[in-house]
Amino acid sequence: MTTCSFAPPPPSRRTIRFSGHKKEQPVYKGFLAAFLGVFLIVLLGGSYNAAALGMALILPGLFLLCHPPSIGLGKLGDMGVLGLLGSLLLAFLPQFYWPTAGWRTEAISSLDMELPAVLSVQPWISFETWVMAAAGFAWFYAALQLKINLPGRRRLFFWLSILLAGFAGAVIWGNLSGALHSGAEDATAFSLFSNRNLTTGFLALGGVATFAYAMEAVRTRALKPLVGVPASVLCLLGLVFSVSRAGVLLYLIGVGLWFLLSLRARSLPRVLKVGFPLVIVAFSLVVTRNEQMVDRMIDFATSGSEVRDDFRLKMYKDTADMVMDAPLSGFGLGNFSAVFPQYRKASADYEPVVHPESDILWLAAEGGLLAVAFFGVFLYAYARLCRGFTQGAGAGLRILAFVVVALFLLHGWV
Repeated sequence: MTTCSFAPPPPSRRTIRFSGHKKEQPVYKGFLAAFLGVFLIVLLGGSYNAAALGMALILPGLFLLCHPPSIGLGKLGDMGVLGLLGSLLLAFLPQFYWPTAGWRTEAISSLDMELPAVLSVQPWISFETWVMAAAGFAWFYAALQLKINLPGRRRLFFWLSILLAGFAGAVIWGNLSGALHSGAEDATAFSLFSNRNLTTGFLALGGVATFAYAMEAVRTRALKPLVGVPASVLCLLGLVFSVSRAGVLLYLIGVGLWFLLSLRARSLPRVLKVGFPLVIVAFSLVVTRNEQMVDRMIDFATSGSEVRDDFRLKMYKDTADMVMDAPLSGFGLGNFSAVFPQYRKASADYEPVVHPESDILWLAAEGGLLAVAFFGVFLYAYARLCRGFTQGAGAGLRILAFVVVALFLLHGWV
C-alpha cells in the first residue's frame, strides 16, 4: 500500500543570490573631445586663422588614420559624398570644355587679362577650399565611428551646456564692453568671425539644444539637465545683445519644432503638455499689456527688415544669373566674391559681397547644380537613417539632435 505525503520539502541551506543590475557606464569622451576641437577652432576665428585651418585638417585625418571608417551612410549616402566632392573638381578642367561667359571673353580680348586656363579664376583658392570641404566630411565620418550610449549622451549634453554658456557669456560681455575679437574687427557686433551671422547662428543652435536638454529635467526628474536653463537664457540674451532678428526667430522656431516633435513622440509629461502653451499665452498677455514693451519688440523685429529683405531678394536674382552661366560646374570653390561683381546689377552697392545670403545658392554658384544634386542625395540618405528617431528610450535626445540639424540647414539655405 502506497501513501503520498503532503509534507513540505526540507529547507535548503544554500545562499540565494540575485544577479545585481549593473549600471551602464557613460560612453561619450570621443564626442566630447571632437566638440572641444570644434570650440577651439571657433575661438581661433575659424577659416580666418591658419592655425584653425590646420587643426580642422589634421584632427579628423589623424583619427581616420588610427580608426579607418567602418560605418557610413550606406551606398547611397557614400555615393552622394563622393559625387559631391568629385563634382567640385570640375572647376579644374580646361576652360575650353565649358561655354565661356561673356565677361571672361571681354576680359581676355578687350583688357588683355591673362586668366587661368581652367574654369576657376583662382585655382589655388579653389583647391584650398576643396580640401576644407573634404576635411568637413572627414569630421562627419570620424563622428560616425565614435561610440556613445544613452548615459553618454546625457553626460555629453551636460558638458556642452557648460561650454555654450561660457561662449554666450563671452558674446554678451563683448557687446556690452564694445570689445572686438581679433580677426573680426569689421563685424557690426562682437563676433568670433568676421561675419557676425556665423556667431549668431551658433548661439541660436546652442540655445535650442540647451533648452531641449533642460526640458529633460522635467521629463526624467534629474537635476543635471537644469544646467541647460541658464545656458539657453544666455544664448538668447547673446542674440538680443547682438541685435540678431534672424537669430531670435531661429531660436523660437527651434523651440516650437522641438515641442511639436516631442508631442508626436509622446515623450512629454503632462506638466509640459499643458504648461508650455500656458507659459506662451501668459507671456503674450504680459507683453501685449505693456505698450512700451510692445513698441520695443516691434522696433527690434522690424529694424532694417524691409531694406534687408529687399536686398536679399536682389542678391538671389543676381546669383541666379551667375548660376545660369555655369549651371553644371559652377565657377569653382572660393570664387564667388571674385566673379559675382560681373553679375551684380539689381543688388549693386558700394559694399563688397562675400556670399549670396544663402548657402544653397552659394554652392550652386561655386559648385554647380550637379554638386547641389549630390548634396541632396547625401541629405536624403542621412534622413533615411533618422527614421524612427521619435521612438525608444533616448527619443528626447534624438529629437534634440534632429531639431538642431534641421535648424542648421534652414539657417544656411534661407
